[in-house]
Amino acid sequence: MMSQRLQPLALFCCCQLLFATLAFSGDWTPLFNGKDLRGWHPVRQDEFVHGKGTVEDGVLILHAGQPGSGLRLARKDFPKMNYEIELKAQRIEGFDFFCGLNVPVSNTWVTLVVGGWDGEVLGLSNLDGLSAVENKYVQQVPFKQRQWYAIRMRVEKGQITVWLDGRKRIEAKTKGVQIGIRDSMRGLKPMGVCSWLSRAGIKDLRVRRLE
Repeated sequence: MMSQRLQPLALFCCCQLLFATLAFSGDWTPLFNGKDLRGWHPVRQDEFVHGKGTVEDGVLILHAGQPGSGLRLARKDFPKMNYEIELKAQRIEGFDFFCGLNVPVSNTWVTLVVGGWDGEVLGLSNLDGLSAVENKYVQQVPFKQRQWYAIRMRVEKGQITVWLDGRKRIEAKTKGVQIGIRDSMRGLKPMGVCSWLSRAGIKDLRVRRLE
């Protein structure tokens, strides 16, 4: 009888282990299981001290921080180049960015900011020391509250491309460009997602290597 009770638990544990160790390949690999925060660590430094993440109805919720709320992927083998990452995100409450996607670019990192600077900036921070609102690739988008947006980001040698709801919005040439992140984002390495003065929802987060 005891062994029968343990079988579902053992199966659950095996599935969670598989999720945490599944190799990144040309197929899409999920980064969020839709059930809990297994495989993620809350960021507890700099401007993210008071941030909090939970799961509600299959959605990863980043609660409004003071000012930031962020989660860092526990895995160390996230691709550094030639990959795509995609997700859906929405701003539930607040007025600043509802998706700060911090990802590797070779031996450095860049942050895709969605809904920053009074809620309408889409861009990359930092390029040649300029933030998302300052560099030439900045886009102004009238993001709406509680609306899901499909985000896809491709990191390749010499270029970073971003799509929003299937439309290409950013095609940043990075050859010879100094790429880096703001000091406040360092806790999100090697890969992480965050919000700023906003309660945000994240789902369908996944990544694949480019062949």
